[in-house]
Amino acid sequence: MRHSGLKSERGTVNHMQAGDGLETFERADSTEMIEQIFDYVTRISGEKSPYGIVSQLAEMARAITYADRCTVWLMSQDKKELWTYVAQGIDEIRVPAQSGIVGYAVTEGKRMIVNDVYGDARFNAEIDQQTGYRTETMMVVPMFCQNGDIAGAFQLINKLPKGARFQEDDFKYIMLASTYAAETIASSIMVKDECDG
Repeated sequence: MRHSGLKSERGTVNHMQAGDGLETFERADSTEMIEQIFDYVTRISGEKSPYGIVSQLAEMARAITYADRCTVWLMSQDKKELWTYVAQGIDEIRVPAQSGIVGYAVTEGKRMIVNDVYGDARFNAEIDQQTGYRTETMMVVPMFCQNGDIAGAFQLINKLPKGARFQEDDFKYIMLASTYAAETIASSIMVKDECDG
């Protein structure tokens, strides 16, 4: 597999304040959830660039899982780094490919929920120290290409309201976004060889 780095076309995504468009933190019923997803699908259909599409997918994942932030990580071409293609509230970050919980999830191809990140030996606290943002809970879903290779991962950070915990049910909502994002990346001209082997 060949990995190709993507350069941000718009810079860092502006972080939407927690609760934007979410009047309550109670799980929406099925009809409301479907309506919310279709609303994002409409927005996504209006996007022309891969970065714009993945940015909207990240915002959809954040909204429907009631997370404070969503980061989309991609593997560098040489497979030595993970870097933030979409990063809500922070500038671009690059870390060793096996670094932290995200690195473990990508390396092992495992989706993960960690509801006490500072109690997990794999957690890389350096990013919190650099940004001043405190991560408490995390959910990570690797982005699989059609051939089974991993292009990167979706990372949801800090379930809302404060003190809430990510649940297994949250996976089904983020899987939609991560699958679409992987397909978008795979089919984009900038990363034509990303998943073609």
